[in-house]
Amino acid sequence: MGMKTYIVLTACSLALAGAALTQGDTFRFAVAPFECLNAGADELGIGDAAARHIEQSMSASPHFALRKRGEIAAFLENLTLAQAGLKDTSSVEAAGKGLKITHLTVGSVALIGGRYEVDARSVNIDNWTIIHSSGCGTYSIDSACSYICRDTGITLTGENLAARETAAKDSPTISVFRFGDSNPAAYQAGISGPFAEILNSELGALGDIAVIERTNLKPVINEKALEMAGVIENDNSAGYFNVRGIAYKLDGEIRVFSDIISVAYRISNTGNARTIHSGYAEVGNTEALRGLARRIARETADAINKRTGTLAITTNPSGPELFIDGEGAGRAPLTLTLKTGRHTVKAVTADYEPASGEIEVLPGKTVALALLMERISQRLLQEAFAFEQKNDWEAALGKYQEFIDRYGESETANMAYYRKGHILQFYLKRNDDAVACFEALIGRYPDAMTRAEAYLGLARTYRSMGNEERALTIVRTLVDKFPDSLSTEEAKIEFRL
Repeated sequence: MGMKTYIVLTACSLALAGAALTQGDTFRFAVAPFECLNAGADELGIGDAAARHIEQSMSASPHFALRKRGEIAAFLENLTLAQAGLKDTSSVEAAGKGLKITHLTVGSVALIGGRYEVDARSVNIDNWTIIHSSGCGTYSIDSACSYICRDTGITLTGENLAARETAAKDSPTISVFRFGDSNPAAYQAGISGPFAEILNSELGALGDIAVIERTNLKPVINEKALEMAGVIENDNSAGYFNVRGIAYKLDGEIRVFSDIISVAYRISNTGNARTIHSGYAEVGNTEALRGLARRIARETADAINKRTGTLAITTNPSGPELFIDGEGAGRAPLTLTLKTGRHTVKAVTADYEPASGEIEVLPGKTVALALLMERISQRLLQEAFAFEQKNDWEAALGKYQEFIDRYGESETANMAYYRKGHILQFYLKRNDDAVACFEALIGRYPDAMTRAEAYLGLARTYRSMGNEERALTIVRTLVDKFPDSLSTEEAKIEFRL
């Protein structure tokens, strides 16, 4: 007779696993309920219903030796106490060994927005490393269970199990801690706990990191919940994780609004409590949560496996727009994940000179870049205004151009462009140069207050060039874009609109 493998199962996780076995192989198993993660799932009794259904369907299979519920009652009791923090997890291991059980499949069900989110994970009860994971979200509990059953039946084989066990020994370890409710709507939605479970499963499905099952960490997760409620002053989760040999902790916060769900997340090194990676994402509805969890899981694996690093950017003053390698990245202060290697960062804001810097993003670490921005000097503009008062137009143009050359990347330069265009068009009649100047202002500074004046100046220039049709087209654009501006009122009178 072939060698027997002993495993305990929850709900529907191995209903079709017999398809992966030979005639002589047997799984020794027991069926226990899924954990119901919210009131909707609990009220429907989904966990118990699934257990009864699977127990009935699997008892007749020649590939399984069914452990009756009474035979594993002590084991399940110890597991429940350990999850509640009332008994050490070593007692669960002892009970499992007494039953000749080496692996445990834990599962959960949540009902969110009419969809069932179902997850099942098989773990080694000696170290609680996830060696197989499967999960899905559907509008039918039967469909969800059927999917997990099919997936597990194909992928959870003795060969795959041995390969995952071997890979886990040499991989960095991480566990999902918890996701907090950061606003009342998130608390009412009840998605933070289920999201942590979904993310736990998506991480466990990856093969290049070792994920420690959250079931073994319920005491510290519960402690964090108490700490958030003000019962416990300090969060000691990092130390707890580190003592148990878990190198990284993943946690975050969720906010729910009328049109989006926002998720902030971070990975911390439990040895020094430093954040090695953080991120932020938004989804439009709860159906997208599993896809988001899958993306965060892959991003997490990349960060831990040192294919990416984290860059924390601060500026003085705060709030400027940031460009990384020429692409807009947001406003400072900003922390984001980038590929390892050298990157160029530029900060731009009104009234300050743009500031730039280069930095090497290191694998698996957080590096910091601080940019000090100098306030733009108004000296050149003041000198240009003085030349205008003397009707020294060429000297004024020179000072405005000098200001543009120095500060052209700052929005403050829009005034220099406007004054230069005005001089070229109104006083020097250099229409082609005036057109180029006004168009540069409009194109380079989309938020500048002088854009309306630039449109009017451009229309006047084209009229003086004899292109009345083009001038009227520009005036109509001015009226459409800036209906309440003084330039629009002038244009309506001047062009008789």
